[in-house]
Amino acid sequence: MGDCCLIFHKISDHDMNEIERTKDKIVCVGGTKCHWRDNPKEMCITHGAIFLNAVCEAINPEYECKFTHMITKGDPFCSWVIEKKKK
Repeated sequence: MGDCCLIFHKISDHDMNEIERTKDKIVCVGGTKCHWRDNPKEMCITHGAIFLNAVCEAINPEYECKFTHMITKGDPFCSWVIEKKKK
């Protein structure tokens, strides 16, 4: 699941890097080269968050991808976490 999400970023020429991987979660940080950085946050949400959640849903619906930082929302970088959905 994490590899699929990272491939999406590599194809999109985003500079996301995995910084943590355990059996329960994957954390990626970067995004300073993102093509959406100067666009409305809705572009990032559509092309990033929604897409990555669709990947997670397709592979294992018990997991979700949450963006914890987004350049388009004023953060200095982007980051996301893939982990089991909270009940």
